[in-house]
Amino acid sequence: MPVAPLWSILFFFMVILLGLDSENEFVGVEGFVTAIVDLFPYQLRRGHRKELFIALCSVIWYLIGLSMVMEGGMYVFQLFDSYSASGSALLWVSVFQSIAIGWVYGGDRFYDNMTSMFGFRINPWIKWCWKYCAPLFCMGIFIFSLATYKPLKYNNYKYPAWGEAIGWCMALSSILCIPGYMIFRFLTTSGSLREVCALKHCHDRIKSFSFGFDLSSYNFWMEIAPLQLQPDYDCIQALLLPIDWMKPGSTLKKLLFKLI
Repeated sequence: MPVAPLWSILFFFMVILLGLDSENEFVGVEGFVTAIVDLFPYQLRRGHRKELFIALCSVIWYLIGLSMVMEGGMYVFQLFDSYSASGSALLWVSVFQSIAIGWVYGGDRFYDNMTSMFGFRINPWIKWCWKYCAPLFCMGIFIFSLATYKPLKYNNYKYPAWGEAIGWCMALSSILCIPGYMIFRFLTTSGSLREVCALKHCHDRIKSFSFGFDLSSYNFWMEIAPLQLQPDYDCIQALLLPIDWMKPGSTLKKLLFKLI
């Protein structure tokens, strides 16, 4: 090819731009940093602390990446690629993401959200995928990957037990976070499971007749909602739960006293 050095420079320049604008740089870094900053806003949103935090994360990730391009770095890369970036960890997260969208948040509710954003109703097949196809397929592949698991091996080198342990620690750092936080929220949330389910039923009841109304208005809670909720004793009992967002003097509490 004529002017080969020019094409080589353009190719690697394209790779650099692709890396800067891909998930590995802006999307991945901003997604991680934004989540941490939202958890600790008072500590990280003062002065230039957020920028310093981004710089610290970038240095740590640079050192980890540097270990993969040094002598023997391919073995480190294989360890990360097999346990942290793909395989069982990614499938596990995918299973819980599909369950969270299809069953926890609600496939119908998410489908309605997309309808309100697009302005028209899309094919309901995608809703069935959220609720049934994606969880079943991902869980099936996850179980198959565990059943056919073999110790990591690169060329003729078999990783030692401590190397396998490091890999599984990286995988479990992603796998255990989801059920661990779920158990934590289950144990720390006020009310029993039956009461929380009743509260969800009440939320769905309010959603069924609140379309077109301003939910932050006083008239909605004091005039429209009592008329609609009056026959539903379970819904009223759910709203009487000692949950965190029911604070003394709130509009919702005034509604409850009027219902009683």
